[in-house]
Amino acid sequence: MPYRLFIPPGYDKDRQYPLVPVAARGRGAGSNNLAQISEDQIPGTHTWTRPQNQARYPAFVLVPQSPTNWVSSGIDRLSPEMLLVLGILDAVRGNLTSIPSAFM
Repeated sequence: MPYRLFIPPGYDKDRQYPLVPVAARGRGAGSNNLAQISEDQIPGTHTWTRPQNQARYPAFVLVPQSPTNWVSSGIDRLSPEMLLVLGILDAVRGNLTSIPSAFM
């Protein structure tokens, strides 16, 4: 599953940062790894990456791109797409040791 990971400006590996996952909406689906941060997705995906917000609340921002709808399996269980996101979160957290487990 393609995703974008925003790293806070001035990233310091000795400091802890939250990891903010953002699920793109309808038109953000696909496989080009761009639609989830473009056009109608900008209000949601760019909120946490704006310089003024990063200055106040520095954070990693993870924006995965589902090839389909996030709830393709129904609302009573996690879809295969959401299970992939959980795997990505674990992988990112494993590679960036400055993300505390409380934010996962």
